[in-house]
Amino acid sequence: MTFLRDGLGRARIAGGVQNVATGYVTTLVLRSAFTAIPVERLGEPVTAELHELFRKRVGLARFIADLGLAL
Repeated sequence: MTFLRDGLGRARIAGGVQNVATGYVTTLVLRSAFTAIPVERLGEPVTAELHELFRKRVGLARFIADLGLAL
């Protein structure tokens, strides 16, 4: 993040670091929150491995959604 801050400072862009952070989180939310859950595997038989995968991925989706809500 330092190189971004330094570059934005040289370009004299006001609020540069905050704009970069907000843009990053916005992109993360839009691209990743809904694709984190492996919906293509919903029709498979439930196994311990599949249950664990969904548990982790739903947690990831929740984390990303919470980042978006904090914008």
